[in-house]
Amino acid sequence: ITDNIRQFGYEPSDFYSHMLKFTDIIHPEDLGNVITETRLKCQNSVTEFVQEYRIVSKLGEYRWINVRTWIKRNRENQITHFQGIILDITERRVMEDILKESDEKWRDLSENSPAHVLLLDREHKIIYINRTVPDLSKEEVIGTSIYDYTPQEFHKVSRDIYNSVWETGESRSFHTYYKTKEGDIRYFDVWIGPVTQSGKVVALVSHGMDVTKRKKAEQEIKESEEKFRALFENTNDAIFILDKNSQFIEVNQTACERLGYSREELLKLAPESIIPPGYKIDIQGNIKTLEEKGELMIEAEIMTKDRNIFPVEISSRIFNFGGKNRIISVARDITERKVVEQELKKSEHNFKERVKELTCLYGLSRLFEKPGISIDEIIQGTFVLISSAMQFPEVICTRIIFNEKEYKTINFKETKWEITSKVKFKGKQVKIEVYYLEENLFLKEERSLLHEIVNRLKSIIEYKIITEELVRKEKLATIGTLIGSIGHELRNPLGVISNSVYFLNQKMKKKEEKVEKHLKILQKEVDKANKFISNLLDFIRIRTPNFKEGDLNKTIENVANEMIFPENIILERYLDDKLPSINFDFSQIKQVFHNLFLNAIQAMPEGGILEITTSSRENFIEIRIKDSGIGISEEDLDNIFEPLYTTKVIGIGLGLTIVKDLVEKHGGIIQVKRNSRGGTIFTLKLPLKEVKL
Repeated sequence: ITDNIRQFGYEPSDFYSHMLKFTDIIHPEDLGNVITETRLKCQNSVTEFVQEYRIVSKLGEYRWINVRTWIKRNRENQITHFQGIILDITERRVMEDILKESDEKWRDLSENSPAHVLLLDREHKIIYINRTVPDLSKEEVIGTSIYDYTPQEFHKVSRDIYNSVWETGESRSFHTYYKTKEGDIRYFDVWIGPVTQSGKVVALVSHGMDVTKRKKAEQEIKESEEKFRALFENTNDAIFILDKNSQFIEVNQTACERLGYSREELLKLAPESIIPPGYKIDIQGNIKTLEEKGELMIEAEIMTKDRNIFPVEISSRIFNFGGKNRIISVARDITERKVVEQELKKSEHNFKERVKELTCLYGLSRLFEKPGISIDEIIQGTFVLISSAMQFPEVICTRIIFNEKEYKTINFKETKWEITSKVKFKGKQVKIEVYYLEENLFLKEERSLLHEIVNRLKSIIEYKIITEELVRKEKLATIGTLIGSIGHELRNPLGVISNSVYFLNQKMKKKEEKVEKHLKILQKEVDKANKFISNLLDFIRIRTPNFKEGDLNKTIENVANEMIFPENIILERYLDDKLPSINFDFSQIKQVFHNLFLNAIQAMPEGGILEITTSSRENFIEIRIKDSGIGISEEDLDNIFEPLYTTKVIGIGLGLTIVKDLVEKHGGIIQVKRNSRGGTIFTLKLPLKEVKL
């Protein structure tokens, strides 16, 4: 009951409190007819009907009302309740009575009536109108046909009604609508009555009440009910409607499907029947809280017919259903939400891990910025950064392999819980392996981080190598200039000394033994100095390789046969007899092998084994030269190819520098590492395809 009931002096609470029933306010003379007609409508399965009768206001006044009633039924076609809209038509009824009594009074009343009052002649033309709709004037309307303002679909019905009133003198009514010039639809309840004179019908009076608001209200009620039903039946949540005794009086299809019951089965159950055994929930206490606060939301568990249990969030409110206060409870399956909550906790943990990862990458950048830091120091620093970025740093161990050199954490141990990332550049490879020492799974983000670290480490190392190479080349250029200058300056006096020795040998046919001995020593030292200067000059003017197809195995054999190996050194050759031919400069590669063999001989003063191995790979040929000599320290390994760097008493440190330059001019690389059993291993890799210089 809406607040509009107050126009009759009553309050909605008069009816909610059961102080009054609606039949109590119906005029006693009309009550019997109202009840009889209503019963007939119910028996004939009518869904909607209209009645007009009197009611008694609270002040004792009689008021005429127009009542449009809807009969509501459930799925079993049982009547559950009535809905209705009441329109106060007292003025209209009074006007109808007055119109019958006096034309003058009728006109007076019609002019002030809220209704649209028209007089129609026998041809149904308008001869009088008290008011028009806003987009028409009286002048426009007078003299026009009533059908000009009647929708086409109502022409026949309205014409029949008008003719019937003319012929019978009995009033009729119907519903119609009018479309304004702006396109708005206005709805009217139209009453047609006769205007008589001397017992004859001389005109028709049309009383049109604008019921647009009522129509819209009716439509809204209908739509609201349809929406409610659609929402009720099609929502993804289970909905239960309960009475105050917590008994189900309605459930939706979702509730049936989720719980595995039919609607009939579920309506026979008490709420306790769908609560898992042992799960504590205070139903009556919740109802009391609901009555106090008007709404309630709780989390609980419910059980299906098959005894499956799942978590739900139950939102309950008190609402009017069928004229009574009921409880509507919406139970939402929150299984996924519970999973998400768990995931959110994980996410928070992962976020902290991401911060650690960003800190790691920032630390790597800062590490690189340290002036004069070596590649070894960068790799050692990377160990610490990787460990701190992982989920469980206390059980992490790491190995980094660069250029076939291994770096390991102290606690390193290979396990089955590992992630690996590697990247190649210019024949070198950076590989990082991270292991958990106990069972743990690496996150996807940790794999991505390791990939990012290895790429950044590669970029840092690459930059360091390029920078060091530039420094090395600048140093070589400076040394070359110096050697060229010194070489030319020294050769002049050496030539003079050599000529003088020759002259003395020619003039002095008979020489004392001591003089002849010293002249020979002098010539030998001059030749030795000349050879040294020639080697220096060869270093600064290494020419572009003259590539020709050849056999590396034969070149190695050629160099080995030309050299004199001490008796205490054993030469072992493991040359691949299927080694493909490649293009190379014979004299330059020969010099490379000569320098490396000589270097190995000098590293084994007490004797040992010199092992030479050749093999073919996918894109290159590999030559390994391994000795069992005194080896090279870790510190010296990083500088061994630097010009003028030597650990020998004799020599100036250019042999390996020349080797590196010649190999690189062939598009190859040379690597060196310590032999785990003692000694040193040099590895050359020469491309199978000729390099374009």
